[in-house]
Amino acid sequence: MEYWFGWFDVWSESHHVFPAEDHDASLSEAGDYTTKYQLLRNVFSQFHCEKLPEAPSLQARRVYEPVIIQKRLSLWESLQFTDKPLKSEGPVNMENSNNGQSYGYTQYETTISSGGLLNSKTNFRD
Repeated sequence: MEYWFGWFDVWSESHHVFPAEDHDASLSEAGDYTTKYQLLRNVFSQFHCEKLPEAPSLQARRVYEPVIIQKRLSLWESLQFTDKPLKSEGPVNMENSNNGQSYGYTQYETTISSGGLLNSKTNFRD
């Protein structure tokens, strides 16, 4: 189950920030406790007959060593190792491409055979 008290951000919109009393996450993305965490502990303690256990210790921060890339293969160079293309009149998402893939990259390609303008009407998706 998902325990979620925040709000999501959408591309091209501003970052959503709310007071801890309204919408906010109880843990930061790094796993640190937030004000919401303490407020929730206070609420839960009112309805629990025993004292709540102490919160676990926060994880120490670590710095990773730099990674030096020795070899690489570009996405375009890797296309020669893929299966033959799926041809369709319209876009097909990877879950419906009949190859069992549910993650990774999908390359869409088309040939425009007449003049005109490409207008996405700001309908971009990830």
